[in-house]
Amino acid sequence: MEVSPLASRCLTRNYYSTYDVCKILGIDHKTYRRYEGKLFPMARRNSRNGFRMFSEEDVKDLKKIWNKRRKRKKRR
Repeated sequence: MEVSPLASRCLTRNYYSTYDVCKILGIDHKTYRRYEGKLFPMARRNSRNGFRMFSEEDVKDLKKIWNKRRKRKKRR
């Protein structure tokens, strides 16, 4: 998987950036930001520059949430 340069340091600690999570989910980063706090839980932030950090468990939870929303949207 291709990783953004900013996240390469966090990947050694098993954290993903918003860009990487959006790539995994198959959505645009603007879509994520639109739903952050409403549909998606707020992510941990790096205290230095506000960089959002996601663990493996967070990514799995976000996948479940997004797939659930996708299924619900198709029913309409």
